[in-house]
Amino acid sequence: MKNNFTVSSNIQDYDVVFASAFENLALDMQDETKYFVIDAKVHKLYKNQFDKFDNRHKQKCYFIEAREDNKNLAMAEDIIAFLTNKGFKRNYTLVAVGGGITQDLCCFVASVLFRGVKWRFYPSTLLAQCDSCIGSKSSLNVRDYKNQVGTFYPPKDIIIDVNFLKTLEKQEVLSGLGEAIKVHFLDPTGEYCSSIFNTYHKALTNDNIMQDLIRDSLLIKKSVIEKDEYDRDYRNIMNYGHTFGHAIEAVSKYAIPHGVAITMGMGLANFLSLKLNLLGEDEFHKMQALIQENTENYIFVLKDVKELYWSALKKDKKNVDEHVVCILSKGVGNVTKYKLDLTKQVKLHMLEYFDRYHNKRRIDED
Repeated sequence: MKNNFTVSSNIQDYDVVFASAFENLALDMQDETKYFVIDAKVHKLYKNQFDKFDNRHKQKCYFIEAREDNKNLAMAEDIIAFLTNKGFKRNYTLVAVGGGITQDLCCFVASVLFRGVKWRFYPSTLLAQCDSCIGSKSSLNVRDYKNQVGTFYPPKDIIIDVNFLKTLEKQEVLSGLGEAIKVHFLDPTGEYCSSIFNTYHKALTNDNIMQDLIRDSLLIKKSVIEKDEYDRDYRNIMNYGHTFGHAIEAVSKYAIPHGVAITMGMGLANFLSLKLNLLGEDEFHKMQALIQENTENYIFVLKDVKELYWSALKKDKKNVDEHVVCILSKGVGNVTKYKLDLTKQVKLHMLEYFDRYHNKRRIDED
């Protein structure tokens, strides 16, 4: 199929395939060498499809509650214990079905179990389909610290089925679109970046346009990760919005979904860029209009939680010495790494941004 492509990796090249998830899962379930880690919510939503498989498949399935507080070493250890007890061998394949949390856990487990086993990924969320599914990374939390341990270990292939998106709640769609916006704003070639302004709304109601949006997002990210797979330098641009967004997630206790928090984080990064004379006003407002579209159902009143927010920013794993290391923008397709000091003036800019743009929620009529 013309949409399919291959990602080059120093570990192993891997394919991204747009195809029916359950047609492929039916074949996987018949394979005695494949074992599964499945998001329990996905299994419940698609119970009728899973029930068509031989009941023996359940003996090879580990069901997880895909919550942020389960994305840790203890859960990874539980999965490893399950696989070991069920007779999983070094030449077998681990199959992950779910979103980013399921991906993080399975990628990590596959990379350390027997010092590395094959794995396959069926991403079920828009966020995973349009961004996290490629790039080889796993990230697990350690106590109150987000994404502190992880590995680089790509799957052998990724099966993307946009039909999974039909059962997503609106907040999950917005979360995925937030990451799609991020990737398009990073496009250094300019080939794809303008399309997000035209396709954002259309993708919500048209599967073909949504699949094109997913593929374009992945191709932009592919151009970045193939230059710097291990995140030593150039790939750092993928953290655009993440330093500020992760802190929003933490302070809101994950009431604000990941991709929405990242969208807010991009807006804050752009606002600081504007104040630091890195970004022009016209460019800021053009990007902010789309950011507002994707965050209008959420509020974040920074002045009420400002001390918690400053503290969360200081805990970010990318920080160097006393500096908050973040990605700021000089315009669409042009970002830069910046060491930010949390001075009184910078904090005032942050307070101004959230008070101006994320202090009111639109009444959603849906």
